[in-house]
Amino acid sequence: MKDAVFSLKSRKVCSLNSSWLLTLLAGKREKTMLSLLVLLCVIFSLVISVVIFQDSIVSSDEWSYLIQAHIFSHGRLAVPSPVQREFFDHVHIVNNGRYYSKYPPGWPFLLALGVFLGVPRLVNPLLGAGTLLLLYAIGKKLYTPQIALLAALFALVSPYFLFNTASYFSHTASLFFVALLVFLLMQGCEESNSRYFFLAGLSGSASFLVRPFDQCAVLIPIGLFLGVSLLRKHLGAHHVAWFGLGHLNGFLLFLFYNMLQNGHPLVTGYHVADQWMERWFGPALWMWAYNVSYLWKLLTWSFPGLPILALYAFFAPAPERVKRCERGLASIFFALIAAYATIAFPEGPGYGPRYYYSGFLAIPLLGAKGCVRLLERARLGIFLLLGAGLLHVGIVLPYHSTLVYTGIYAQNDFERQVKQINPGPALVFLAPEPESGQAPTRNTIDFRSPIVYAIDRGEENALLMAAYPGRRYFRYQYDAQNGRAVLREIARDGAD
Repeated sequence: MKDAVFSLKSRKVCSLNSSWLLTLLAGKREKTMLSLLVLLCVIFSLVISVVIFQDSIVSSDEWSYLIQAHIFSHGRLAVPSPVQREFFDHVHIVNNGRYYSKYPPGWPFLLALGVFLGVPRLVNPLLGAGTLLLLYAIGKKLYTPQIALLAALFALVSPYFLFNTASYFSHTASLFFVALLVFLLMQGCEESNSRYFFLAGLSGSASFLVRPFDQCAVLIPIGLFLGVSLLRKHLGAHHVAWFGLGHLNGFLLFLFYNMLQNGHPLVTGYHVADQWMERWFGPALWMWAYNVSYLWKLLTWSFPGLPILALYAFFAPAPERVKRCERGLASIFFALIAAYATIAFPEGPGYGPRYYYSGFLAIPLLGAKGCVRLLERARLGIFLLLGAGLLHVGIVLPYHSTLVYTGIYAQNDFERQVKQINPGPALVFLAPEPESGQAPTRNTIDFRSPIVYAIDRGEENALLMAAYPGRRYFRYQYDAQNGRAVLREIARDGAD
């Protein structure tokens, strides 16, 4: 009886104060609205990357991905390390005679397609747009077209989604493949077709090649779902076997890549680049403090109140088929929270709780369902929604945009000073970052661009100057008198 009462498939929304919103998302406008959301995703992401990110590579993670994408685009796994390679020992890069990114190959490979076509900035926005389409498809299967569109809309207007989609981070690709995996599993369960389970496994393979740790966390609830479904005879053993076979491809490709790149199937780029990796794991390093910070960021980087609406919807009654899927989506998200509570990754640069991003599907989908329930039951629901919208447009978006823009502007100071001088061919020494002991890198993979950036090693700088004759030489370092970092030309012997 409760299933019939609360089924979102059959409910008609007739409240005068909210029907206009759902009417806008329904009927003949459905495809038009979806097309508009997808187009806006690409446009907004590109605008953010050019205006707020100032068309720059923000983090060392992103630069490492882009370096490997350029290497892949030349049909190579690595390039030779530059002369005096210790001047180019940048974080997230293997520089041991061969120069390449420490990260798994999945995201750099996708990014290489954009590099090859001359549009690397477009890769993530297209994947973000694809994620919106999958959100809509999953929401339509679970609920109604209106809720599906509302879920896509909530994702689009969340800075958490938009800013990551505008970046070079790998999380957008990971979320896309997780969403594709979920959609294909739902399709396979509906049609009892082994082909969809195999394709779902291949999607999991792609996700594994992009972010292996995230996908291992995602596989825990997915594996439990498949196991329980098999025991209850909702699925056959052949369905689970086809899924496993599809997923095995990614694991084998990862081992093969490690063999070619690092010399052993079980040696990753992390092991080669990060000698301190063994200190990541252990009870003393559990990230509970980070989890509190990340959950707060989830609230502040999403559309206002969206995670709370998702919780409200999660505990609301629904048909068993719907609840089973909702539990699966929520389990993926909570599996990532638990996984990153046991590994000592620092928060680092990012836009919202980026380590949870692969499980973001649950937030807009359940949040949209919760919003509709609120509109149906609360007379003031529409006013609460409008208030949240005004808060979002008036405070949340401007705050995050200003904060990110200011940080990136300060970070790019050395490049602006170089452009102002316009030195021609030059070698610029940068003081290492105090926390990481590294310096930003903006070099091409042949280390022969007009401006070459290197780590400032004091008296040893003369060694690198000798390897780059015919250039002007500069040092960028903090000046106590000016209270800021200053770019100054230096003589060949390294003296000012």
